[in-house]
Amino acid sequence: STALNPKSKLYAYESGRRAVESYISEAGIYATVRDLPHMGFFYVDYEEPVWIKRYKVAGVGGRVLKNGKVISGVRDKDGNILYKGLHYRNSGGYLHRAACQQTVYGVDIRAAELSPKAQTILDAMLKDATPKSEEDYESLSVEFSRKLSEDGYVFIYDPKLITKVR
Repeated sequence: STALNPKSKLYAYESGRRAVESYISEAGIYATVRDLPHMGFFYVDYEEPVWIKRYKVAGVGGRVLKNGKVISGVRDKDGNILYKGLHYRNSGGYLHRAACQQTVYGVDIRAAELSPKAQTILDAMLKDATPKSEEDYESLSVEFSRKLSEDGYVFIYDPKLITKVR
């Protein structure tokens, strides 16, 4: 019933935001929840690194942009880049997923903020191979993500984390 006029039932969206706020409060996570431009979607502003309270989070990953389009970033289990080709300002992608935080399998190491454990693993990998090309970054990112996944870790996608390359 909100398809023609989403503002007709604002209480439903407010209830959704309160549910997210309740969840993070009960988990002991210090954060605030904001509405996104797409009604019913929210953004969580963490007041501390997310891996402090969510122990199996290896880090936060974002998007790598070239000429305003996503060329790399967060990945699925098969190593596929999520949201590849989207213009980062004009599209939230299918069901606005590209505009929402979410748990993902892997990250591009160029657009990641890592927990101390994950950073130690990446530093050890970089001693053996310094990436020089796009392909080097891609393969190292896939291997890094696989290694952490095998230990039960995940990453959080944050659409606000952006790295631009030439």
